[in-house]
Amino acid sequence: MRWELMVRDTSGTQVACVNTDGRNKIAQFIHNGDASNEHRPHSIAGYCDGIDAVDYQLTVSVSTPDSADCYTGWSARLSQDTSDTPSRYYLEAQEIPANSPALHIAYGGNSQLDDDAGTLGGGRELTFTKELDDTPLRMFYHDNFRSAGGAAACEWEIMIDGASCPSHKLQGQLYKADADNDHAPDTIVGMCTGVSAGDHTVSIRVGTPDGYTNGNCYTGWSNTDAAIEVFTLEVDERPLTDRYFNWVNGNSKHSNQNGLIPDRVLNFDKIESDSRLRITYFDNLRMLTAGKACSWDVVLCINGANCGSCSSGRISGDIYNSVAQNDHGFHVIEGYCDNVPAGSHTIKVDGGSTTTHVGGYSGGDCYTGWDTAGGGNHFHMEGAPPVIP
Repeated sequence: MRWELMVRDTSGTQVACVNTDGRNKIAQFIHNGDASNEHRPHSIAGYCDGIDAVDYQLTVSVSTPDSADCYTGWSARLSQDTSDTPSRYYLEAQEIPANSPALHIAYGGNSQLDDDAGTLGGGRELTFTKELDDTPLRMFYHDNFRSAGGAAACEWEIMIDGASCPSHKLQGQLYKADADNDHAPDTIVGMCTGVSAGDHTVSIRVGTPDGYTNGNCYTGWSNTDAAIEVFTLEVDERPLTDRYFNWVNGNSKHSNQNGLIPDRVLNFDKIESDSRLRITYFDNLRMLTAGKACSWDVVLCINGANCGSCSSGRISGDIYNSVAQNDHGFHVIEGYCDNVPAGSHTIKVDGGSTTTHVGGYSGGDCYTGWDTAGGGNHFHMEGAPPVIP
């Protein structure tokens, strides 16, 4: 199954990206090794160069090269209550200034790596110059991932100069209870502090979480389509004076939690009353029970109270399994929140499998923040206007 981001002109004609590596498609595949009916939040990201300065539309196309049964946008509550605000899709296109000294990117495709350990090749490396000593780095890595071994796991970590981020590891872990050959796109995102000014190199390490056997890791699956940009690496040096960008990292895990997830709290001051708020939440999520669902809703507390969904629509991610699967995986939940007044606010995460969370799919066994060794797999939350300096 393939989902592709397409840039179209006002007549509806697709405009091809003219990227420096010759690839012109931003797309990802999902492959299931069995016929289980799984719904999960996934992300697709990439860059499109070489298009003219005119009006465009960003659309999504889905195709089935192998006659698969595709589904887009599932919501546990909406499937049984059509009056409910569904889990929101999120589309964003940002025009980035050329030669930005703070934002550094690398992308590439058709590099399918059956590597279980070590530093990944295939162009997954980014060299950059950090301007200041005390600025934080926003690290972003998008790719296609698989862990196929039964009761085994794989992990992917964003490395800087061959070592973990000085402040904490930035990584995503996949655990598979069964030997399913499932490939899917996802994103690892987080903040890294303690990196000095100067020249640095970002790379990706693949390996096995402590205490587990290797899950036969695979990175970058694209069904042999040589035109697809499979991976994206970003490093964004954030200025300390940026009062509009707010974030928190952490590391904790919580089993069978219904309600507000401990530690998933971001306190911030919103500066402008008429600005839009982009909310990003990265974590490791699991739903175990057959025929049930779990939902993770990002809620906003105005002036520290009156917590609820954004007035512009619910920002959430739902996971459903048709069979019992103890699969832990990393996901990004993201969206926009409009009509938020200036002032002191709080972003929290309300997760679980009650009827309030998932309607008639209640009773699932939810797990948030799986971590095999402490200090490893992390969560990340941020709130910011959609502006890149």
